[in-house]
Amino acid sequence: MPKEGSTEAPIRHPIDFKNPDFLNPEKLDAEMRRVFDICHGCRRCFNLCDSFPKLFDLIDNSKEENIESVSSDKFPVVADACTLCDMCFMTKCPYVPPHEFNLDFPHLILRYRTLQKKKNKLLTIPNQLAKIDRNARIGVIFSRIINWFSNIKNKLLRSLLELVTGIDKRVELPKYNFETFTNYFKKNKYPTNNNAPGKNRKVVIYSTCFVNFNKKNTGIAALKVLKKKWCRSTKCLSGMLWYAFF
Repeated sequence: MPKEGSTEAPIRHPIDFKNPDFLNPEKLDAEMRRVFDICHGCRRCFNLCDSFPKLFDLIDNSKEENIESVSSDKFPVVADACTLCDMCFMTKCPYVPPHEFNLDFPHLILRYRTLQKKKNKLLTIPNQLAKIDRNARIGVIFSRIINWFSNIKNKLLRSLLELVTGIDKRVELPKYNFETFTNYFKKNKYPTNNNAPGKNRKVVIYSTCFVNFNKKNTGIAALKVLKKKWCRSTKCLSGMLWYAFF
C-alpha cells in the first residue's frame, strides 16, 4: 500500500550530486516537469513562498493549461522565487518520502541552481547578497551608516535600494551590531557562579551569523544564563546558536 508522506516524519534522501545525471539538463527538466505537475494538481503550498503562486499562474496561463505547454525557459521564474526555507518539505507536502511520488521541492531547486551556477546563469545581485559573511563583516564595520541607510523610514534611499537589489522598501531589514558577538565574547567579564548546578561542566556556544552580526543581545543573554546557572567555562564558535555541554 502506498504511504501518505505527511502522516509521519518526512524521510529526506541525501542529494545524489555525484550521479552523472544530476546536472544532465534533459533529466533535470523532466524531473522539474514531473514535480511541477504534481504541485499544480495539489496546491497545498499556495500560501508559502512565491514559487508556488508563480508556478500555478505559469501553468494556468499556458495555452493548454498544463505543464506540457509551458516552455522550460520560464522555469527560472519559479526557481528564483524559492527561499529554500524547507517549509514545503517539512510541514506541507503530502508527497514527500515515504510516499511513492518522492517529492523534495527544495532539493530540486538546489539541483537547478547548481546547474545555473555551472552555466554561469545565477543572477548577479542575489548571488552577491548571498555572500553573508563578507557582506555582514562590512555591515558591522559601517554599521551606523548602513543602519541609517536601510531604515524603513528612509523612504528615498530604500526606494533606491529596492531599484538596485530588488529588496522591497517596505521590508524591515535587520540592523547590524556595532561589533560581532564573537568579538564581544572574547572581552566578556561575566563572573562564573561557582555554586551553580552545572559548575563543573563546560559549554560551547555556536552563534549563528544572525546573532554574530545582527542580534548580539541574544548571544549575550545566553552567555549570562550559562555563566550563572550551568558551567565553569565557555567557548564560542560561529555557526548555529546552540549549546554543547561537556
